[in-house]
Formats: sequence, structure tokens, C-alpha cells
Amino acid sequence: MRRFIPALIISIMISAHAETLVLEDTGWQPAQEALSDVQLSLAEICRLAENQNQDGLSEKLEEFEAANPDLSGKAWDAFAEAEMIYAERDVEEAAEKFYEVLDNYPMSEFYQPALEGLYQCGKLYLSGRKKTFLMVFKLKAYDEGEEIMRSIADRAGNAPIAKRAFYTLAESYEKREEYIEAYNIWVEIATRWPTGEEGLKSLYEMGKNMHQAYNGPKYDSSSLKSAEGYYGQFKKRYPEEAELRDIREKIQLTQEQQAYKEYRIAMHYYRVEDYQTAMVYLESFQENWPDSQYAGEVEKVAAECRKELEKLKDKPRIRPVDKNIFWRFAHFFDFDVK
Repeated sequence: MRRFIPALIISIMISAHAETLVLEDTGWQPAQEALSDVQLSLAEICRLAENQNQDGLSEKLEEFEAANPDLSGKAWDAFAEAEMIYAERDVEEAAEKFYEVLDNYPMSEFYQPALEGLYQCGKLYLSGRKKTFLMVFKLKAYDEGEEIMRSIADRAGNAPIAKRAFYTLAESYEKREEYIEAYNIWVEIATRWPTGEEGLKSLYEMGKNMHQAYNGPKYDSSSLKSAEGYYGQFKKRYPEEAELRDIREKIQLTQEQQAYKEYRIAMHYYRVEDYQTAMVYLESFQENWPDSQYAGEVEKVAAECRKELEKLKDKPRIRPVDKNIFWRFAHFFDFDVK
């Protein structure tokens, strides 16, 4: 029968006393429940493997097997081998061995420690660990890290290690500036844990990642609208936390960035003398962003466009593109009026 070990338990000797700490989402915390000798020993095995203490790990494995003959067998052999391989940092082979424990011995005492060992393998991959491909090339194996974390999340359900797997995956994407991918992970987290601390964190991170996904006024601005929406939900749902995180200012920033995007488009058409199209964007700007810092400039340009359109009323309309197509094409890629 499998005994569950909460998160990762590490027995740490402090001075002359031993204190057992549990890795929670908020960091290392004192264990709330008394742990069995088996659980403490397995935690120590995990710690030694993580620290690459191969000699100490080998001794501890022998000690554990001698003290727990009833747990010996194929499950123990696979787990012990996986920890030794992981201590050597052969991450690829260690992950395969941890998978063997999880797939073949799901009710064993070693299921939870193996799940933790697999998590550590995935974390290494997501931090940039390289893997050999075609027996020659060493490339960063982020995809393997994602596959491992998703496997853990699928196996663990709503357990804390599933949450840690998702968090680690999202943070890896953020560090690599893959913000849309990070956003998608936070959507999954919000779906699985819609309330509590997880619901708060995921909603904020969805807004933040969509905001960071915006690459500037020359690119699509739909992520800004999404960010504004998520920040608005956060402000409504968690007003006190919104004050601490300056959500009001973040909303204003997304709005100003959207306004500037529309302003630049309008100015592009104004510069190429397409006054009718320019007026479409100028009027949209005035309707949507009346408080923008560019509102005064937009009003002046709109007045100039109206004058030019009045002049063209009684004249046959010749589009500027017919007069100088190359000049117009060049300006299409340069909206900046500064």
C-alpha cells in the first residue's frame, strides 16, 4: 500500500536537533504531521541524490534496504537505481527509470518519491539542461521538460506537486520570453484551481503575460486588450490586492499603449495624404481614448484632414498611391512621426 509523502520532505539537521521541513508552494515549512521512519529515510535519499552525494546515497540505500526487507523487490530496485542515476546527473536515463516506477508500481511506497525525482529531472531540462540528439548534437531539451511536467500534472491531479509542475513550466516560458505559452499554462492553472491563492495568482499572471506579449505599436495589439480585461477582472475580484499590485496604473498603461497604436496608424494615413482613411482612425481615437496624452495632437490633425477633404470635394479623387506608389509603400513601414 502506498503511503503518501506530502510534497518533498527533507530531513535537515539543525544544530543538535533534527527538524523536518516540507516543501510547500510558499517555501520550506515545518512538517505538520509526524512522519514515519520510512518517509524520513526516503526524504533523505531524495536529498542526497539532489546534492549529488553519491557515496552518501549508496550508503543510505543499503541502510534502507537492510532496515526494510519487506519493501525490497522490483519497485525498490527500480527506484534505487533511478536515484543513483539521477545523482550522477544522467537526467535522461534517470527520468526513464522514474517513469518505470510510476508506470509499473503505482501503489508502491516509492511512487511519491519517484514523482518528485521526475519533477527534478523536468526542472533541470526547463532550466536549460542539454540532451544529446543523433548521438552528436547537444541541444537544450525544453520540450522534454514540458512533457515531464505535464505528465506529473496528469498523474497528480490537484496535489501540490501538480501545481508546482505547472508553476515551474510557466516560469520557464516567462524566462524565455515566450509569454503566450506562459499565458496558456496559467489558463490551465486557473481552470484546475479557480479559487483561493491559485485563482488570484493565475488571474494576475494571465494579465501580466498578455501585457508582456505586446511587442510594440508596429505589431498586433490584441494582447493589450486581453491584458486590460484580465487586469479589470483582477481589480474587481481582488480590490485590496489590486491596490498593492498597482493594477489601476497597469490598466491605464494598456489603454495608453492601445491609444498610441491607433494614433500612429492615423498619422501614417495622414502623412500619405489618405485623409479619408486617416479620419476613420482619428475619429475612432477620439471616441475610444479621449483622455490620452495624444488627444490634443489628434484634434489638430483631424482639423487638418477636414480642411483637406473639403478641398477635394469638387475635384476628381486621385489616390496618392497613383501619384507615387514607391513613396507610399516606403512609408507604410514607418509610422513614426517624431
